[in-house]
Amino acid sequence: MRDFLLEIFGGCFGSQFRRGCLSKFERLLEADSTELPDCRCAAEMNLMAIVPVPGGDTEIRIFQCPDCSHELRLTAWRNSGA
Repeated sequence: MRDFLLEIFGGCFGSQFRRGCLSKFERLLEADSTELPDCRCAAEMNLMAIVPVPGGDTEIRIFQCPDCSHELRLTAWRNSGA
């Protein structure tokens, strides 16, 4: 469970968590966000694909780390005009 939380929240726990460590993660969820997440190995991940969810207002963004090849799939809001 701790590894999962570290991957999602980038290691922000305790008082750091309350001071806004989630801001980058939260921006990833916004429509048309150009933010890139950091991998669990600390490298910046690359956006590999954006897959719209049929019949919904979300999309799945697929990121991959250039250093360790870890893959992250993130469901995010889709722009209503898309």
